Amino acid sequence: MTLPLIVPLDGSASAESALPIAAAIARRTGAPLHLIRVEDGVAPGRSVESGMLQRPPDPQRRAMAGAYLGEVAVGLVEASTGGTIVTTQLDGPVVRAVVAYARAEGGMLVMAARGGGDPGRGPVGTVTDRVVRWSGLPVVVVPVTHELHRADRWRCDRMVLVVDGSASLDGILDPAVELARSFGAAVTVASAPGGLALEPVPTPADSIRGYAGDSGADGSADIVGAAVRRLRQAGCPADVHDLRGRLDAHAVLSLAAMLEADIIAVACADRADGGLLRFGSTISGILRRATVPILVHCSRSKVPGRPLGTGERSRGRGSPAPAA
Repeated sequence: MTLPLIVPLDGSASAESALPIAAAIARRTGAPLHLIRVEDGVAPGRSVESGMLQRPPDPQRRAMAGAYLGEVAVGLVEASTGGTIVTTQLDGPVVRAVVAYARAEGGMLVMAARGGGDPGRGPVGTVTDRVVRWSGLPVVVVPVTHELHRADRWRCDRMVLVVDGSASLDGILDPAVELARSFGAAVTVASAPGGLALEPVPTPADSIRGYAGDSGADGSADIVGAAVRRLRQAGCPADVHDLRGRLDAHAVLSLAAMLEADIIAVACADRADGGLLRFGSTISGILRRATVPILVHCSRSKVPGRPLGTGERSRGRGSPAPAA
């Protein structure tokens, strides 16, 4: 995995809960780690996504933010993360700045379910929710209940990959396979084919079960088979679990708990009207109730309004550059 791992930080302990996961992935994959912080500059009382910058960036706050990113980077170096660490300060409304930066880098985001100052309600904050919906990139969402204090404690030994029979799987399959391959994780493909007669397909390795059958209206069997073949080609042990027509949050989370999964991977597509994700309560329920990280990709990629966000970065190889 050579794509950068992008971690938005706001100085809070909750936002920093994404760091151990990002560091573990970076160490296994050799991917560069980008630490970013946004100075939104929005006047009190206005929406963070209104697109109206009401005050210029504060030099003192910028200096403090740069020092903070430098300290975090030093901590990651001391934890033997390895690879390149990039620290970047951005201006603009938070969501648009994060999305614009991530799109420009073409990487994978790793972020806490909610930051310290996130105005959203519930376990998943507004910023994370909108980044998932608008970025069009894979995002690892780390739940607030997932408390780790050392970067070397998280491992990905078992993944649950949720398949619903739609083309939206295209956006999640490559990062999920690469993540599983890097960690040597076994993958269970969870599907709810809705009455499809699935039959085992002989495979070279006993540890892998593929399935084939007459595709239903949703094409579930074809998608499941393609996912299993892709995993097999990457050398990942894989099997398939039929959720018996119950593709809901409870079924997915129960399966993940039973298998002691370390991560759940799921793709989705946002509704055209900007409402709930296509799975509706399923995706929302998984994000809000999961106790393990969720790798999610939302196929909708339009960001309303004007593009905002400019960045100043400092690069280092194995150590942070001086703060701006």
